[in-house]
Amino acid sequence: MQNIPPQQPPMQPPEQPPMQPPEQPPSQAQPGFQPPPMQQPGVQQPDVQPAASQPMQQPPSGTHWFAFSQVRGFPLVNISSGEKIGEVGDVLLDTHRRVAQAFVTKVGFVHLRGPTYIPLENANIGRDAITFQPKAVTERDVEQMKSLPKVSELLGARVLSNIGELIGAVADAHFDQNDGTLLAFEIKPEGAALRQRMLGSQNITLPVSGVVSFGPNLIVDANAIAGL
Repeated sequence: MQNIPPQQPPMQPPEQPPMQPPEQPPSQAQPGFQPPPMQQPGVQQPDVQPAASQPMQQPPSGTHWFAFSQVRGFPLVNISSGEKIGEVGDVLLDTHRRVAQAFVTKVGFVHLRGPTYIPLENANIGRDAITFQPKAVTERDVEQMKSLPKVSELLGARVLSNIGELIGAVADAHFDQNDGTLLAFEIKPEGAALRQRMLGSQNITLPVSGVVSFGPNLIVDANAIAGL
């Protein structure tokens, strides 16, 4: 019998080291820079338009605020003696009608004595009452306060745009609880605004920044009410 030599495995080519990609030159881009995405041919990228500013419908986020209708009738309590001296009847504004200055007690058949003025800076507005530190208010201070405009005098005032469009009537006022800044008016819609709202059940919150002038009528910038 003829001896058959054992088969040898086929020879394998020597392994080649993996190819390395050529070195790239150092990038000239600044750290953190991201290049814009490449636009695909034939695909139109949408135009991004800046958001249009809208009138403020609520006080700014984080602002602690109160409404005139909320504090009207609140007890005014001396924090040192615990004595209630009366109830809030009105709020005084500065001559420019931009910042609350003081609370005024109610007067009438029940409150026979004259009004008492509590400067806002001495007061703390709580959920159910307003407490205050008893600090001296001179007669000169009282005389100055008597001449200041009141929030109640603005209630019911008609609100017109500077182009003569009737918006409504003032129903309430909103204030910053920290510094007394008048933030906005709550407007009961009438005229064109009422027709736009159809049911007329929802009041309009108008930022004070849109008010052009005060008087028997409030004149507001038409641009401030464009989105209402």
